[in-house]
Amino acid sequence: MYNIEVTYYLAILFDMVKINKVPETTNYLSANSNFINLGYKLDSFRVYIPLEKVEIINDYFGSKCVITNAETGATQERTDAILQNEYRDHTHPNIRTSFYIDSKLKFNGIEEGPAPKHLVVFVNAKQLKTKYLQGITKETIRSVYDYIISLGAVKFSYEDFLSANILDIDICKDFLSYDIANHNGIRDKIFNSLIESVGSEFRKVVKKYRTTTLYYNQDRERATIGMPHIKLYDKTAELRGYRDEQDNSGGKKVRDNSLSFYIEYLAGTAVDQLISQGIIRLEYTLKNRNAYKHFGLDQVRTLRDILEVDNDTLDEVCKKMFSKYYKTTIMKEPINKEEQSLVPDKLALLDMIEYILFLAPDKNNEDILKIATRRIRGYKDSSTLSKKRSEIRELIDKYLAPEVREKLEINTQKDKTYIEVLKSIGLYD
Repeated sequence: MYNIEVTYYLAILFDMVKINKVPETTNYLSANSNFINLGYKLDSFRVYIPLEKVEIINDYFGSKCVITNAETGATQERTDAILQNEYRDHTHPNIRTSFYIDSKLKFNGIEEGPAPKHLVVFVNAKQLKTKYLQGITKETIRSVYDYIISLGAVKFSYEDFLSANILDIDICKDFLSYDIANHNGIRDKIFNSLIESVGSEFRKVVKKYRTTTLYYNQDRERATIGMPHIKLYDKTAELRGYRDEQDNSGGKKVRDNSLSFYIEYLAGTAVDQLISQGIIRLEYTLKNRNAYKHFGLDQVRTLRDILEVDNDTLDEVCKKMFSKYYKTTIMKEPINKEEQSLVPDKLALLDMIEYILFLAPDKNNEDILKIATRRIRGYKDSSTLSKKRSEIRELIDKYLAPEVREKLEINTQKDKTYIEVLKSIGLYD
């Protein structure tokens, strides 16, 4: 039997909270869907472009340089020159962009000889500026390319960019807090439930950081297939800052990671209303091809490949990652051959029975029948009630998970006298 409580809270995460009253912001979102992408999208990655396909424009990057003492004017000998193999853009201080020349990695099955040189470009969604919350997708990748080229440090073709090998991918999905007044409460409820329900062997690596982030293996650089790096965090708090209630300053100190980016590119724009509404972000990391293959992305090699992966596939990757921490809770459990003959309604009834016994493990067989047919007892035709209860008994005997059925039988035997007495006065039919 799987942990239904965990499934419920992860349903909140993946589908968010459904409420009867649809807020006005939902209509706002429908009319302005180009402001935020609520599907899976790329947040950052590194691409490896063969150096022979790159023109280096910056006269410092990629060159051998000597150091000159600013005070004395003394300059190193040319023989001491050092190759400057990294470039960081400083013209846009709130957007991280860097390049470096790599000569260690081999792609495409190359085994012999030295590794070819690549220009490694760090790509991230902040390069989209005001379109940041759209994320990197097929629709926005051209804007990312144009931004990188506009820096004037390097030049390469759009086709070579798309054809470049890709590593170190962060994939994310955003969720709006529909209960705007209780954004923090929704976040904390999800975080606390997930911490409580994680497998015991992983409890040391699944933890909250401050109040706004829940990490699964915080050490991103050492993430493994068996212990992948995932995080859930309050994107609104990251962008706009938040009040740390545990801070000694009485909850007045504002901490942030991206406040300066928010102020420069997002504050006061159309998407700012959605940010203020409250956004929770789910983000997971795929480090290399071993991870791609293990999590079902065998076909991914290049930037173009990952951009072609559909939303449902990225969703399955996410669930498979979570299953490392919650075992069978998230993954679709295989249905045995006998269960395959059942109609969906009966499968749903089996789930309901298991859920009842999860919430009330002391229930006996007659209790389950009574709960499952409570409304049917109102029928004038008692044969309908008898027939339905007979069907449920057969379902329990043949298809209920063995460990659940065994517990139910023990409870029924223990309550035998109790059941007989209640039946005699009509409380069990």
